[in-house]
Amino acid sequence: MPKCQSPRGYAGASPEIVFEVLSPYNTRREVTRKTGEYLSAGVNVVCVVDPDFSSVDVHFPDKPTLALQGDDPLVLADLPGFLLPVSRFFE
Repeated sequence: MPKCQSPRGYAGASPEIVFEVLSPYNTRREVTRKTGEYLSAGVNVVCVVDPDFSSVDVHFPDKPTLALQGDDPLVLADLPGFLLPVSRFFE
C-alpha cells in the first residue's frame, strides 16, 4: 500500500526504486520537483543518472543525497546483492 499519493502516471502503488535519466532538455527545477514527488509518494530511492557528467545522484527520503561517479559503487538496499560501479552505466 502506498505511503501517500502516487506520482503522476502511477496507479495505486509507488515503485520502490526510480531511475531518472537526464536529457539535455531537463531543467534542474524539473528534476528536483520530480524527485520530490517520487519521494513524497513513498519511493525509497531515486537515482538521477546524468550522462553529461557520468554521475548518479542517489536521493533518499530520510538521509542526505549521495553523489557518485567513476568507480564509486551504487549499492541499493532494496535490491539485495545489487552492486554496480557507476562507470558501468556509461560504457
